[in-house]
Amino acid sequence: MSASDSQTGDGEVKVWTSEQARTPRFTVRGALGKLGSLVMVVGLVIALIMVAHIALVLGKANPANSVAILINHWAERLDFGLGQLFLVPDDPTITVMVNYTTVAIIWLVIGLVLGGLIRRI
Repeated sequence: MSASDSQTGDGEVKVWTSEQARTPRFTVRGALGKLGSLVMVVGLVIALIMVAHIALVLGKANPANSVAILINHWAERLDFGLGQLFLVPDDPTITVMVNYTTVAIIWLVIGLVLGGLIRRI
């Protein structure tokens, strides 16, 4: 049996071509593709957190609710300090909507651009 042969469990010998024998199953390109996809998904999830925060504020959710507290906590931590970028003194709901929509768009762009660049490497 040569180095490019492989014996299966049932006694058969599988012959690999020289190209298959040299090609590793785990490649750097494949790993970067998966990493790029992960970055895109993370950007999308964070943008969805921002959208959920906007929906809870617009719907006047109970601020003592555990889900509202959790979403608010993460939205404030991931807003790049832009949660108070635009201030509308007459209506704080519009302030939240404008600021967190901006943050959601930024996260989408970061996820898509950075993920796409990583996948192209």
